[in-house]
Amino acid sequence: MYTLRRILSRKPFQLIIVPLIIIFCVVACDLDENKPTPTIVDMPDHGSVGEEIHIVGYYFATSIAGNVVKFNGVEGEVTSATSSDLSVIVPAGATTGKVTITANGLTGISQPFTIYVNGNITDVSPWSGPTGTTVTVTGTNFQTLPENFNVRINYSVLEATGPNSFIAISKSAATILTSISSTEYKFNVPPMPLASGNIEVKAFGEEIYASNGQNSTSDVSRFTVQSFIVTGFTPSSGARGSSVVISGSGFTASLAAYKVYFYDAPFHITEGTVTNATTTAITVTVPVTAITGTMSLQTTDNSPGVSMHRAFIVTP
Repeated sequence: MYTLRRILSRKPFQLIIVPLIIIFCVVACDLDENKPTPTIVDMPDHGSVGEEIHIVGYYFATSIAGNVVKFNGVEGEVTSATSSDLSVIVPAGATTGKVTITANGLTGISQPFTIYVNGNITDVSPWSGPTGTTVTVTGTNFQTLPENFNVRINYSVLEATGPNSFIAISKSAATILTSISSTEYKFNVPPMPLASGNIEVKAFGEEIYASNGQNSTSDVSRFTVQSFIVTGFTPSSGARGSSVVISGSGFTASLAAYKVYFYDAPFHITEGTVTNATTTAITVTVPVTAITGTMSLQTTDNSPGVSMHRAFIVTP
């Protein structure tokens, strides 16, 4: 009986087995070199801790255990897996950086993925004002990079134009967002015809509405864009036919833009004649039928404003 050594030492056997071994090694090595690397085709560019995100691509492992997904080095929890789709929960401790997927011993790398904390609006002050009014939105975890957020009034976006420089696009209106920090945004109310509405901070596509100082999607309490503010009038008394100058800001320099009424009861209302109008003052003539009571300024189109309702004495 031949021993194994004698069999292996025979020339014919060596001529058959040795080439087969060589071919097997070449094929195995080639297969390993051509093993496909996991490739990421589509995934979000941002997310928060605990959020489940979906990654689309190819050459993923078809089992959950076969995929290791890391967010800037911190491993996330894979909840479902196919060869072209992974669902992963962003782990605690994850920081902004690249996402890696390791499957079949090979690793694919994503573009940078931003980790963020949802912002929270705690207050808005004031809740009304005319063009140019500085509005302060306070809260927590606000974004400070221009590309990551915007602020809106009634869906009119205050868009970034550069570091610490933002412009509001609202029909023909434009204004500057003057201050940006993680806890506070300040901006100036843009010119009319910006409409009243919710103030909204939008970061990474996530929307936070401010209503009555609280996070809300309700339209019950909205920011009111006022067309003007009245600061006073002189004199506080006068004869019929005399002139009264109403002072303020945000006025329209048009005689037809405003109406001034003199009344002492709902059934005794007379309208004065506006004789001059600038952006800071309106002059009106006391009507011949006016009596002592209240003088009121309103816009002809009923646009919002801090309208004046002041006592006026009609003298003989």
